[in-house]
Amino acid sequence: MKKVNVILVMLMIVFGATELSAQQRRGGQKPNLEKVFNRLDKNEDGKISKEEAKQSPRKLLSENFDKLDVNRNDYIEKSEFIKIRELRKNEMMKRADSNKDGKVSIDEMLALKKQHLMKVDKNKNGFIEPEELQAMKRPGRKNHHGYRGKNHKRGFEILDKNKDGKISKEESSEAPRKHLFKNFDRIDKNKDGYINLTELEKIHHNSRNNCNR
Repeated sequence: MKKVNVILVMLMIVFGATELSAQQRRGGQKPNLEKVFNRLDKNEDGKISKEEAKQSPRKLLSENFDKLDVNRNDYIEKSEFIKIRELRKNEMMKRADSNKDGKVSIDEMLALKKQHLMKVDKNKNGFIEPEELQAMKRPGRKNHHGYRGKNHKRGFEILDKNKDGKISKEESSEAPRKHLFKNFDRIDKNKDGYINLTELEKIHHNSRNNCNR
């Protein structure tokens, strides 16, 4: 029992920053699988198709689609989706078990922790400085379209499938978050039926100002 507890503690240390970052993006709350499911269910039909699974930021869902689809109807339903927690645990253990013996030793955990800390050490001086630690705890905030970054340019380029310099309502439906699609008409200030980069950045700017008041 003590050995198991030690390993669990080490897993928490190694992956704690990742989990903390995820909770910060959700406002400090624990993961809500129902909200995640609803976010992935683009057409709101109560199930996740293979195409919708491919749009998930993580590959875990698409790569394990058939495992989760227990009733083999080519969709993942809510009752099946909850099993993703077990998949995450297995993935975590698999990453830690470097010699593939089905067990995770303390040496393996320490080696994994070292790899993680080396990624945090951006200037490669062998130390983790306050600025690097702060950067680890405060990841880039996701924008309204669901893509990470200081501005919307990258997300805009991804959504602009036909590269015409504007986002159509159909293209907005492909965003990881539904905010853009649901508020398309409000964001489209010039009412031309498209969202340009200026309009997208403006809605983000207004939202940020409201949060700071």
